[in-house]
Amino acid sequence: MSVSNDIDEVLQAVLAFLDAEIGRFTQPILQNPVPAAKLGDILDTLEAILSNSNVPSEFDQTTDADEATLDKITQFNTALALQWRSFVIRTGLVKVADTLLGRIRSNDHDEKSQTFKDFAVSTAHWDALNELLLLLDLLVALAGKETVFPSARSDFYHVLTIVVESLTALSSDILEVFWYALESRQTAISDSVFNPKTTLDRIAMLGICNGITDKYYRRGKTGKYDSYQKDTFNDKLHARVRTFLSGLLLFDDLTGLNKYFSIANRVNREPHLGMAKTGDDELLQDILQFYRLLRDPYAYLKNPRMLSKQVDSLDRLYGYLLDEEAKYAKKHPSRDIYKVKEDLLESKKASLSNKHKNAVFFSENYWLSPFEEIQRGQQFDSVKAEDQRVALKRFDSSKFRQLLLLQMYMVSSFFLELQSSRKRSTLVKAGAPASTKHVAEDSTPELLVKTFVKIKREIPSLIRAWDTQLSFLLQHISQSEEFWWSWLIWGKNKDGKPLLNETSISEEEANAAKQKFDAFAPYKTKRYFNTHATPQLSRKMRTKTGLSLREDSDTDVQDYDHRIEELSERLTSEQDTQVKLELEEERSVLLWKKAKTRRSAEWLLVSEVVDPDILGVEEEELPEENEVKDEKPSEVRDEEVNAANDEEAKELKGLESEDKAGEDKADPSQTLEKVKEPESKENSEPKRENIGNGEEKDEEMEDAEVQPEIASTTTHLAAKEDQAQNGETSQSRKRARSPEEDDSTKRAKTD
Repeated sequence: MSVSNDIDEVLQAVLAFLDAEIGRFTQPILQNPVPAAKLGDILDTLEAILSNSNVPSEFDQTTDADEATLDKITQFNTALALQWRSFVIRTGLVKVADTLLGRIRSNDHDEKSQTFKDFAVSTAHWDALNELLLLLDLLVALAGKETVFPSARSDFYHVLTIVVESLTALSSDILEVFWYALESRQTAISDSVFNPKTTLDRIAMLGICNGITDKYYRRGKTGKYDSYQKDTFNDKLHARVRTFLSGLLLFDDLTGLNKYFSIANRVNREPHLGMAKTGDDELLQDILQFYRLLRDPYAYLKNPRMLSKQVDSLDRLYGYLLDEEAKYAKKHPSRDIYKVKEDLLESKKASLSNKHKNAVFFSENYWLSPFEEIQRGQQFDSVKAEDQRVALKRFDSSKFRQLLLLQMYMVSSFFLELQSSRKRSTLVKAGAPASTKHVAEDSTPELLVKTFVKIKREIPSLIRAWDTQLSFLLQHISQSEEFWWSWLIWGKNKDGKPLLNETSISEEEANAAKQKFDAFAPYKTKRYFNTHATPQLSRKMRTKTGLSLREDSDTDVQDYDHRIEELSERLTSEQDTQVKLELEEERSVLLWKKAKTRRSAEWLLVSEVVDPDILGVEEEELPEENEVKDEKPSEVRDEEVNAANDEEAKELKGLESEDKAGEDKADPSQTLEKVKEPESKENSEPKRENIGNGEEKDEEMEDAEVQPEIASTTTHLAAKEDQAQNGETSQSRKRARSPEEDDSTKRAKTD
């Protein structure tokens, strides 16, 4: 039997099975994969075809040869038969897929259609799609029998690539319907076909998915991607494709990840505005320069002069945006994240659904002027003016301003991570060997690092005042950036294993963790109820309260007097100075505690303990031993006293010469006390009353009272002058005498 005959036999067997079985399934094949148990007949048929096929080029093993040669012949025949059967199966299944795709192409103008997920598919296309999906289920079942069909896994990827490329060229609607069916088979594919640890499987699946997302993403003349040349923006399908692929791959998979990100840079297509004439023109120029920096950051990293100009523009722009957001936040406070939203009405839900149903997401800002074929003239100028108007209008939106601030924060983080010192620390933290190099050879100039640091610090700190959620997002991005660079450069932990490696847990460890958890938080099987709504509130309500609980019991009162007496006895017998100071300090603390206890317990008995009349009495003078001593030397003090006495004696001698008529003698001590001591408040008030009534006194009586006082004063001062000459200083002259002493002295002299 020739190879073509075997291939045709496989083709006819599979087509006959598909045509016969497509109508037997009550459930739609589109959303429910066909299990391998229902495909047993076709699997047995294909296995019989392969076993009956004869490889015409096999060597004869009956020839006279040694055992080594016979072993080599046997190995060669086995490998040849394996390749023969793999080629027959693959070619036959590819022909089946081409036949089904040909049916879709031939029935392209069918008017009858069926709707699935808002996509209209013709009836002929619908039947062909079901047969294609049944073919994929057959390939998955073949991969489950790897011993009989060793090439079934590679055949699956080969056939799937042909189907996806053909459907992409035919219609995007058909491709989206097909991808819904492929998503429903993700579990079966990951169990039987796809192995995330096999490099060939990862590369094959990446090739299929990238063929969909990058189908219409062309490069320009400079070799960079030109997003303006992309003729479709099917972002929903692209998102579903990337989600499907991320579900198959491991989280830390680096296959196909472009470390040299400069290759994927895009062409700058922002329009040139010319010279700025107004403040709006300057603002628009700053935003255009920032867009150019976003499109190709690595190109500016290679040119420090261009990067310096961009940083100056970035510094002005972020300050303006923060000021505008601060003004907006004063009038429009941020929403309460803890507020429970009310359910929308059904009519409102329907209107919002229709409003955003056909909304198209654009990953960047597209200008209309670059799409003009002729880049000059009146038409081009009008389109360019419309671009400027729309761009300035977008600054009125708070969401647009926050988006720009987020992008500026990410740009600042990017250039800070490429600082020379930061790159070295990243390699050290990642645990990479000394021979490991950073993915970026160029570094951020040190003169510009200060500006990037300021932008990165001020944006989240100022945003925190009016939007805590956005500030938290920025901080999370900053922390994730460090881990992302470490994972991209090295991707391993300290033990040399993958950074996000799935650690295997033994059954003993799992049982021990389960027992520990059950003991810590056992499952409650008994019925219970909460007296006060929740368990926490019930516990709080069981807590006893009341003023009676605040009373101090007798057992809590400490016998401070007993302890103070003990310390006093120890102080009298203690000889060590240091220990004595410690004991005095402890006794002072106990005295303070005792006073505090009495104040807290007997504060209502203050009126019984303290006499209110005592509170009105003035404080007595400090005793002589507690007076503040003069810090001057004794000799200086003596000289000052003598000088003061001399001056006072001279003044009084002048008075004596002026008035020699007073010859009546009085008590010198009593007169000295009147001159030396000012009368107290109690004694002075009656005298002021007598003086006020002085109209009844005669002037002669006043002269008679004054003359004896002057004479006695002169005699006493003469005695004091003699004491000053002998160097004697009297301390009694410094001390003020109390009114009681004055009265006693007067009474003694009178007697």
